[in-house]
Amino acid sequence: MDFELSAEQKQVRASFARFSDERIAPQAAALDEAHAFPRELFGQLGAMGLFGMRYPEDVGGSGMQLTEFCLALEEIARGSMSLAACAAMQSLMGTKFLHMLGNADIVERLFKPALRGDKIGAICMTEPNAGSDLDGIATRARKVEGGYRLSGQKTWVTSAPVADFFTVFAKAGEEKKLTIFLVERSFEGLKLGRAIEKMGVWALPTSELAFDECFVPDSHRLSKEEGDGEGHLRKTLAEIRIITGAMAVGQARAALDAGARFIVAPNLSAEVAAVVAVARGADAGNGPMYCPGAYTTGEILAARTAGAGSAPSTRPTS
Repeated sequence: MDFELSAEQKQVRASFARFSDERIAPQAAALDEAHAFPRELFGQLGAMGLFGMRYPEDVGGSGMQLTEFCLALEEIARGSMSLAACAAMQSLMGTKFLHMLGNADIVERLFKPALRGDKIGAICMTEPNAGSDLDGIATRARKVEGGYRLSGQKTWVTSAPVADFFTVFAKAGEEKKLTIFLVERSFEGLKLGRAIEKMGVWALPTSELAFDECFVPDSHRLSKEEGDGEGHLRKTLAEIRIITGAMAVGQARAALDAGARFIVAPNLSAEVAAVVAVARGADAGNGPMYCPGAYTTGEILAARTAGAGSAPSTRPTS
């Protein structure tokens, strides 16, 4: 099996790596400290085509595959996990079911603007007593004239405070099987619950959501038939686990490089710096854009292997 990246894949990675270095990483800490949704960077990712990367060109996407998307998401996560998680929700879970199952009005009015970053989507699956256990989902959809009445509670809803629409999984029909609904923020009976405090990823708002006899018109039942939601959801969950791995790799790379800089910089020996400069094919001042003059772990290890000297292992004093 050939694991070499194609020219297009390398270009995707380079483009988002540059954006991460120049635009994301320098303000990542401030974004989390503000506890606010990163709207400006989110919009810029939309303009770069990230949200439509995996959708076909006839709906505003670029028709790329999961590999390209993971490469982009890895680089974004290297700069900020908060922004990467916002982007992942918008690119996959928050919009996929609209494209796959939505009617023409939903596609034009909500899905296509979401690919540009003009609308924000979210998914409502997890409940206080049900996570990956899909059988444990308790939210109910009761059929009424012209639509359904949704009742129940969801938790850990990513982007809930800022979302314009929600893909909701609820049990419907006589057999009480999972069915997919689209709930717009303006729908009566939709109530935003408490914000969920997290240990990190603070620029990614996460909240509870309640449905109090929330009316959803028939046009917004995304499922073609009552009870067909579980099969669709399991396929999406498989993709979610893959992109979560990509984001984890990005964070791990950032942590490794940060750890190396903490131990070594700014007291890296002149000999090691010279070897690194030669390897880069430039002068030693042209370091990575996200931290001028810094050295990646790979460069430090390569320089030491070359016998140019060893960097001090003591903590920097400044």
